[in-house]
Amino acid sequence: MNNSFAKKCRDNNIDCSKAYKFRAKHSDLTDEQIIEYYRNKKTIDYASIRLGERNISLNGLEMELVKYINSHDIDVQFEDGTIVHHKNYTNFKKGYIPHPKYRICEHVGTFKNEKIFLCTCKTCTGKHVLKLSEMKEFECTRGNHTK
Repeated sequence: MNNSFAKKCRDNNIDCSKAYKFRAKHSDLTDEQIIEYYRNKKTIDYASIRLGERNISLNGLEMELVKYINSHDIDVQFEDGTIVHHKNYTNFKKGYIPHPKYRICEHVGTFKNEKIFLCTCKTCTGKHVLKLSEMKEFECTRGNHTK
């Protein structure tokens, strides 16, 4: 192992293991060119870019990214206020984040400036007409409960 290359990496706050892997793939580059590449390489702060991003879940509810640790660990808040933890960013983008209570929620109208939804319950598979303000606190009392 080349100690001077490792020292150059440490002096420039560069991850030595990444630099060595990059160096192995690009043997035509000098150590100085590799150090310069990493010095100029900008780290992307995905958390600040993606925080607050909105999407529509396949169940029909709007969701917002409220916490971003990395692409495999995000927290999502549905428009009813329910937060689900430790989800995948790719699934968020595709709308694959399920609501813990509802299979499908269809916006059917608005009454006194409040959205009204027809939601299919995961517990009883029945349909419930709910105001957006009622959705988070809703507890199903119908059907066979397996929980």
